[in-house]
Amino acid sequence: MKYLLILLLVISYSVQSQIGLGGGTANRSSTAFGLEGNLASNSILRGRNVIQEIIDVKKLNITVDDVEGSPYIPKEFVMGKLILDGKLTENNLLRYNAYGDQFEIRNSDGSIGGINREPYLDIILMNETYSWFKYENEKQEKEEGYLKSLYDGTSVDLLAKIEMEFKLGEKPRTSLHQEIPHKFVKNQRLYIKFPDSNPKAIKGKDIINHLDSDYKNVLKKYTKKNNLNLKNNLPDLISLLDYYESLKSPK
Repeated sequence: MKYLLILLLVISYSVQSQIGLGGGTANRSSTAFGLEGNLASNSILRGRNVIQEIIDVKKLNITVDDVEGSPYIPKEFVMGKLILDGKLTENNLLRYNAYGDQFEIRNSDGSIGGINREPYLDIILMNETYSWFKYENEKQEKEEGYLKSLYDGTSVDLLAKIEMEFKLGEKPRTSLHQEIPHKFVKNQRLYIKFPDSNPKAIKGKDIINHLDSDYKNVLKKYTKKNNLNLKNNLPDLISLLDYYESLKSPK
């Protein structure tokens, strides 16, 4: 029964969802198929190469070996878990295509399928939990995609959007310059979520402004007293949120 549930989650990839044309999530699509369609999608994805697809679509005169890094987290399949409606399934070989915002599963016959993007499905990979959300990006635009849990509180959650951006390299302009390789660069954007609301993009340094205004002054004092770096230090952000939770829900 577990195998059937997992198999029914597998979908075929559209070109837009695989290679992320334009670098955004607005044009991505996913279509749910029945059992036969999912089996067919496995054979379609066998041996696919995301990097080669990028090269072909962008019409680049390079090879896969010319590209540094990987669109995947991690690069190879590792054991992960699917949680369906809060119920843990058996372990599966998984990886995350952070360029195309798509989780992949390796089946027992060696074929590769994409995991259907559904709000009832959580994915645990390398001890980190990813969930599919509707959210508001930094431009206040509505999007959907996987967000990774950084902090799971009672009053507030902190999430992150993990992206692998493909950057074109450059030939050296003179003998004094070094060649810049084509590569994937990892980016992380923070999102805050309150109960019964969708996640919203924030900057770490502004997090206090997004929390309950009744605690603004005391949070600023706590930040100053403990010399917290809220701009780019995750442990300090979590420390602040722990303190905020203690104020909101004192034991």
